[in-house]
Amino acid sequence: MKIFSIGTLFAIIAAFFWGTLSVFAKQLKLEGFTAADLSQLRIYGVAIVLMIFAFFRRDFINIFSKKDIFFILSAGFLGQALNTYFYFLSVQTIPAGIAVLLEYLAPVFIGIIALFLGWEKLSKKMFLSFAFILTGLFLSIGYNIGFIEIHTKGIVFGLLSAISLAGYALLSKPLLLIYSPLKILSFGIWAASIFWLCIKNPILILTKVAHSNLLLIIPSVFFIIFLSTLLPFWLYLSAIKYIGPTRATMIACLEPFFSSVMCAIFCDEILTFQQYIGGIIVLLGIILLESRNLTRNKEDIKLILKKENKI
Repeated sequence: MKIFSIGTLFAIIAAFFWGTLSVFAKQLKLEGFTAADLSQLRIYGVAIVLMIFAFFRRDFINIFSKKDIFFILSAGFLGQALNTYFYFLSVQTIPAGIAVLLEYLAPVFIGIIALFLGWEKLSKKMFLSFAFILTGLFLSIGYNIGFIEIHTKGIVFGLLSAISLAGYALLSKPLLLIYSPLKILSFGIWAASIFWLCIKNPILILTKVAHSNLLLIIPSVFFIIFLSTLLPFWLYLSAIKYIGPTRATMIACLEPFFSSVMCAIFCDEILTFQQYIGGIIVLLGIILLESRNLTRNKEDIKLILKKENKI
């Protein structure tokens, strides 16, 4: 396998495992759990797992400078806390599919800022790739927007969700030259846990879990923590490390398609012809995206690996 394809593979697998969340979320919804409840369970569960890991790896929490701590916590606050919080606020007034579409406008904000910072050279091919991916994403969601009542508040929160995701990816990029994806993920999750502790009393969600069907809840939460959160976020950050925040986030737009496929397989939902076409168009956009400037990607990754060997 060529070295430049590692980051792309990581981003695709991350999108796949993020897509599994919808299956477990539907199970928990039947038990009376809201989207906000699910977010809390994810964050608290992953935070506890990472705390246990850090306890046995005392050197894991070492940070080189106070400035790095600030940026790591800020990245977590944006990506793990505000991104999810704004998304859940948006779905209160607009359909979840439209909220996802708005959230995955993040590559636009990432691209603009990365261009300004000199991190990316945005070509016509990249813009064409994004047009393919955005079109495919819209079709994958399966909504006919002409028959949907759009609320301004929901649109604003959806865009704020995209901006938060963009901030997470952009702040993570320079940190990934120094720290491992797992370390950045850990501090980010811990920052998000503090945020949710301030927003909503954790006793409420724990009480709700205690009064639910534990034989159903415990396996679902377990898979949400490891398969739908911990693993894909680690892969996403690893993808950013290798191929940059713009490309990694664009490829992650496969998530809604994978989500639709998972629900068709495990939840007896019907995957429409439109959604199949959407998934194919997203894949074509990714192939087009991969065909650009591959030599430069090889050199970037070799430089990253060289720096890792020095640390």
